[in-house]
Amino acid sequence: MERRGLLLGFASAAVVSMLPGSAFARQTALQIKDIEMRLCANPKASGVPGSATYKATCYEILGTVVNTSKEAVNNADVYGKVLDATNDPVLRSGRVGSIQNVPVGESRFRLEITVANSQPLPLKFKNFKAEGFNGIVNNSGNPYDMDYEN
Repeated sequence: MERRGLLLGFASAAVVSMLPGSAFARQTALQIKDIEMRLCANPKASGVPGSATYKATCYEILGTVVNTSKEAVNNADVYGKVLDATNDPVLRSGRVGSIQNVPVGESRFRLEITVANSQPLPLKFKNFKAEGFNGIVNNSGNPYDMDYEN
């Protein structure tokens, strides 16, 4: 009998976590469109620390993010492929950057990337999308921002 009560408790907790307005954040998919690229205000990107031979340029990726949900989205990670003119990848991972807050509807975003000068232009952007959460995922503050009293 105790086991049945325990299972019912788990099942009811799972149902509560799926209810709208619950304390749990839900993941939301976002569309990315109208991507364009331009040089950063300061295009000289800092290279790899300790390496004077690595030359790179800073570029801004500008675009529109579309949130069709009924709530604002937080901490949206932007994913996609950034390829050079010879179809070689510019970034090591598929994560390009993040957008802190995405309101409902369409809004503009800006990300910065560093591109090695050895990679031929123009850059190509493929399969861009974003995913974020409709609530706060991690409510803990920065542990290094503590005030200590002497």
